[in-house]
Amino acid sequence: MFQYEKHIELYRICKCAEIYIVAILLGTVKNTLIMHSSYALLRWFAGGWHAKKSINCSIFGIITFAVFPFILQSLNLKINIWEIIPILLITLILIYYYSPSDSEKNPMVNKIIRNKAHKRSVITVIFLSILVLFLNSNTEIYIVLGIFIESFLVTPLFYKIMKVRYNNYEEYAEIN
Repeated sequence: MFQYEKHIELYRICKCAEIYIVAILLGTVKNTLIMHSSYALLRWFAGGWHAKKSINCSIFGIITFAVFPFILQSLNLKINIWEIIPILLITLILIYYYSPSDSEKNPMVNKIIRNKAHKRSVITVIFLSILVLFLNSNTEIYIVLGIFIESFLVTPLFYKIMKVRYNNYEEYAEIN
């Protein structure tokens, strides 16, 4: 088991390195870090879709966390709080109804752990939403987009689009 955990950590470090190398080249490190951090914080509890192939994971990560912030940064959009609130509400609704979401390789069979993860996911969205409401900078859109993207990755619709099984824990005997 320890070998597996070391392998997973090395994999994550490599994926992050790919994202941040592209972010450095595009000049988006700060915004990439903000977006990626909010996404990762929510994903820690909410789970969600995992790419089946490493290359797909790399492409998703680079486009989502380096290229997308570059485009937003280039457009120099000014978004006010009234445009952000609906996105936060959609995020909260998706997380409330669909998190946590497991993967085929790591089904969440323990109901108590699933319930804790659900509560923590909702609390994380609420916490980050409150934080966003009190920020007075152009960084809040990156926090919002990070958690919005993660909220979409836990939905049955996204699993269906990606042609992967949803609610994988149902295939196993449930552990209380």
